[in-house]
Amino acid sequence: MVSPKYARVQSGIVNLIATENIKIGETLPTEKELSENFEVSIITIRRAVKHLEESKIVRREQGRGTFVIADIQGRVDNGTIVFLDIMRGELTFAAFTPSVKNIDNELTRRGYKLNLLIAGQKPDAESIGRLKDVKGVIATGWINAKWVQILNALDIPVVFLGGITCDPLDIPMVSFDYKKMAAILAQHLFDKGAKKIGLVLGGSDYAPSTLMKEGLVSVLKRRGEKLDPSRVYYSDDEDPGTASNSIGKFLNDNPDVDGLLIELAAYVHILNNLIDTPRRPLMGVMAVTPKLGNVCRNTYEAAFKDNIYEKAVEVLLENIQTGRKTVDNLKIEPYLVK
Repeated sequence: MVSPKYARVQSGIVNLIATENIKIGETLPTEKELSENFEVSIITIRRAVKHLEESKIVRREQGRGTFVIADIQGRVDNGTIVFLDIMRGELTFAAFTPSVKNIDNELTRRGYKLNLLIAGQKPDAESIGRLKDVKGVIATGWINAKWVQILNALDIPVVFLGGITCDPLDIPMVSFDYKKMAAILAQHLFDKGAKKIGLVLGGSDYAPSTLMKEGLVSVLKRRGEKLDPSRVYYSDDEDPGTASNSIGKFLNDNPDVDGLLIELAAYVHILNNLIDTPRRPLMGVMAVTPKLGNVCRNTYEAAFKDNIYEKAVEVLLENIQTGRKTVDNLKIEPYLVK
């Protein structure tokens, strides 16, 4: 059921009082500030505040402001949200990475608790059980059709974080536009004089790799060309210790490649193989956030404009607050850094 707009704002103001530690006798932000914060009209703000006044949480004083009159610190408990990380192969210890910690901080500020769940590609009873009685799920990792079916069947809001290779059904997805990123960089390399571009990617079944390849193919198609499969390198399940050697072999097998589109993780291996040679291909490095600065004159970098974790939280909380599922997928736009 969809809650009235003023009711959602009312809950938001209570959360604001608790998370911003607004004490008894202190004032709320002005109506204009609340209106901008919650992106609603001042009429809606006034209705929400009126209900809070009736609940003896605030008191309005003409010309002075709205004062907090109840101690609600620590009362906010909107429920639990699960961050589901689906892994391929052996499961690792569940730990809060900096990115997940950012999600945790944002959800805490809004009155939610975050639980981290590491699961395998085959849904198991224990993992599914931990998804019961939660307010929502942010799912990422190696999401497959089996997990999509399970998550779609849950009567709770779910958001997929990152691209997936199977049909997401009607679950919204927040992802980086890797296809557009690769296309921007490829066109830039061609504009700078590259004639033949190679790809150095992650696993062949890794969703971003597929999209990056599609980006290059789209640019080649506009040029009336086709992608030579021998110019694509996939790391797959390669031992990191042998990556530099196998990338070196790829470069040696493609001596005519004068432009490279590279995932950030492979960049150091490319440099290691080129440092003692006269070969200096133009390179386009694909990263989530800018990392390189002015490392090499022949290197160009693309990154993404927005924080994908913040956007995933926004989409999920909107679905929780409105009581509906949205099928609108959100793609984070890339830009050329250098």
